Amino acid sequence: MAARLVGQADVMLGQKIKRLRRLRGLSQSEVADVLEITFQQVQKYERGVNRIPAAAIPVLARLLNTTANHLLDADDLRRTHVADDREVIALQAALSTLPADSPARQQYLKAVAALAAAIRATGDDQQALNMVDKTGRVSVSGAGTTSSVMPQSARS
Repeated sequence: MAARLVGQADVMLGQKIKRLRRLRGLSQSEVADVLEITFQQVQKYERGVNRIPAAAIPVLARLLNTTANHLLDADDLRRTHVADDREVIALQAALSTLPADSPARQQYLKAVAALAAAIRATGDDQQALNMVDKTGRVSVSGAGTTSSVMPQSARS
């Protein structure tokens, strides 16, 4: 039996699946149960050690609330930079504590969007770090506007 060769696309696909799984709050065991495999096999898929069978892609897409095309999008796979998912999950957790119709939620979303836009505009991570002061306030300047937002966790 010939060895199956895995490539960079397999690694990136596995990373994307891991990121989506974690963002959906699913464990590897839950994914394994749906795919009728072991959680160790899910680990191997996520690390890109083993290739994911074609038949598993649509099942994973439904489970992860996405499409097979999105999972397999080669351009998207190349663009995907695996960030520290803990930070993304922390942002989502903070957002989930705010009611959907809350003005605070809208302010939170605007602040995160403004910070991301400022970072993207400067292309300078060090300058982005300077936007957050020691109290946790985010100060973003650009396009003639300045906003300062204090995370709820810093308020008393």
